[in-house]
Amino acid sequence: MAAVASHRQAWLTTVAFADIESLILALGGEVLEREGSRVKLGVRPIIGFHGETVAELRAQFIAAVDDYLEEGV
Repeated sequence: MAAVASHRQAWLTTVAFADIESLILALGGEVLEREGSRVKLGVRPIIGFHGETVAELRAQFIAAVDDYLEEGV
């Protein structure tokens, strides 16, 4: 039987995805694995953020979650 490659591979990154994933799940959201290295994070209501660098991405994510939490979960 041939081995089937899984899309669940660990990749070395500078973003601590496990921390982001834990937060999304703690907020009642969902984490869906997609094809390749794509992941869909879902929280209702949607929390949007954008950054061009890891530092910007992290700062915008934290600011967006702070705003969400201030509005009440």
